[in-house]
Amino acid sequence: MRRYLKKATCQGSISFDLFLNLTKYLRKERDFVPLTVAYRAFNYLYEMLVLHETHDLMKKYVRNLINDSYQAVNWTTATSYENHLTKRQAVIAVVAHMILDLPPALDYLTFEAYGCTDRMLIKKHGIPTSLSRTVYCTAVRWGGAKEWDFLHKLRREVLHEDEKYRIIEALGCTRDFGRLRLLPLRILFKAIEKRRIIIEALPIQNELRDMYNALKDDPERQTARSIARILIQCIRDKYWLSKYRGVIYNWLKRQNL
Repeated sequence: MRRYLKKATCQGSISFDLFLNLTKYLRKERDFVPLTVAYRAFNYLYEMLVLHETHDLMKKYVRNLINDSYQAVNWTTATSYENHLTKRQAVIAVVAHMILDLPPALDYLTFEAYGCTDRMLIKKHGIPTSLSRTVYCTAVRWGGAKEWDFLHKLRREVLHEDEKYRIIEALGCTRDFGRLRLLPLRILFKAIEKRRIIIEALPIQNELRDMYNALKDDPERQTARSIARILIQCIRDKYWLSKYRGVIYNWLKRQNL
């Protein structure tokens, strides 16, 4: 059925209204694979509609779709190793809820729930690896300077590269944009203090201008093909928006969100 639906949608043999109506079944969906596919599809719609008034309505609709699944997530589900896909489904529900800009409904998603003032307490409570990115991001997003500083310090202490990458991702979840803008400068100045030679490697405006002129005057074939693909995709996106944004907007308005 799903394969037929995908094929029919791509070929235009079913209307976009019907396709949107069929997404309502996701409210009762609990399997990892269809939730993941839907999660990626709606992320694409968010990007396409970001400058259109449909964007907020779409978020409200998805919020209603995943609310039951999100509320069903608990600590036992997140830490269970009996069913890997069930655990992954829980992660999808939580992360999708965070993208919708909603505060966490589960206490275990905040550092305060653990009293995490040092690294040992995190080890004691054993945050699952599959949820560490979610825990970090939620704490930084809905916490404050204390949580951000704690995580920034933890970044320098962890040895595992995957965990360090999750922490770096989570630091970007902060709502304190002033702190976020200063972070690259802090990192750069500290690096310069340790290695003075790094100054010679910094990009210079003249060098960037020369690089731009070289590409403009005699573009390499690979670069030209890449630019052409980008332009073609932009044309396709514009056509898609002109054809479907009104349909999506009118359908969402009829849902009385």
